[in-house]
Amino acid sequence: MVWESILLMFCISLGTVQIAASWADLKGISFFKNEIAGYVFGALLVIGSFVWFFATVKFGQGGPKGQHDDQALSVVLGGGSALLITFVLPSLMRLRSFRQPSEDGLSVDGLEALKENTLFELIRYKRSSHEKGKE
Repeated sequence: MVWESILLMFCISLGTVQIAASWADLKGISFFKNEIAGYVFGALLVIGSFVWFFATVKFGQGGPKGQHDDQALSVVLGGGSALLITFVLPSLMRLRSFRQPSEDGLSVDGLEALKENTLFELIRYKRSSHEKGKE
């Protein structure tokens, strides 16, 4: 049951982050250019994973008792994997364009920088600006 729980947490986390990315207009971590597609994908992922999990997973007679370690592992591995995919996949999808990070996205810090830039673009910009500072 551990791998099913990890998959459930992965799908729920990925769907939730895609809904949040669409809502906050964070193009740098969204899989879709169209925000409606992000909402639909996220909702289908969350709802579908709940339906799949509770329709197919067999719980023991006592229910899911004594599985605290498994549940913690599921949250860490599933949620962590979803966050990793969320940051890496959009960066790889837009990697072909070799675009420089937009100046609008670089004037802000935190998640706001992801409105126009992917994680790889921001890392590349920070690295190049750090190297220029050493000169």
